[in-house]
Amino acid sequence: MPGNDRYTSVMLHFESSLADDNDFGNSGNSPHTWTTSSATVSSTFSKFGTGSLNNGAGTGATITPISNDFLFGSGNFTIDTWINLQGGTNLQKDIAGMITAGATNRPFTLVVIGSSFVNFATTTSTGGLVNFTGSIAVTTASSWTHIAVVRSGSTLSIYVNGILDASIAITGSITALTSTNNLAIGVQGDSVVSTPFNGFIDEFRITTGVARWTTNFTPPVVAYDTYPGIQLTVESDFISQKTEIVAY
Repeated sequence: MPGNDRYTSVMLHFESSLADDNDFGNSGNSPHTWTTSSATVSSTFSKFGTGSLNNGAGTGATITPISNDFLFGSGNFTIDTWINLQGGTNLQKDIAGMITAGATNRPFTLVVIGSSFVNFATTTSTGGLVNFTGSIAVTTASSWTHIAVVRSGSTLSIYVNGILDASIAITGSITALTSTNNLAIGVQGDSVVSTPFNGFIDEFRITTGVARWTTNFTPPVVAYDTYPGIQLTVESDFISQKTEIVAY
């Protein structure tokens, strides 16, 4: 399925490795390097393909260093992934985030709270903390659930399995990154690890500059793939023009 295009700043398929398959900047961007602590790549359990991230019994973390690729600013963005909860006793289960312990700077945190509801939080330049929770229960008992968080203009939305779950107004720019805001999967941040995710994560994608969905949608039915684009090129002695179609 298309969906890995020049706006994709993170694309993790977890196919036997932590290779970042992003196509950010029309392949001009170097993939990010990821390291794990306890988390592993499962070769026996996945939503698509042959692998997924196994966050163990809620003890793992997968981290990549700070990057301007994750600097959302005041523009649109999308964070989406498939999750498979495996139980656990934590009332909060962290999917991903960029927060540092004791810091007010929070580019974002994406978690499941109350055992089954999706929560997203961020800090902005004008509105302070923006924190909201959906009401659609995330399926447990080893079922896969698609989660998407989308900023479109002044609206921030959570989608669960393609259904709009909750929306909230947002103004200003997402808090700028600091040297300690590494991007983490399976925990809220590389130093905030008390409520890790217990289960599997697949097809983790961050999109910078595009709101992939603004209405209800059908979740992906196959893995995202690099989108070659449909390009129309007109060349003469005076003009060379190219048009690109963005995939979702």
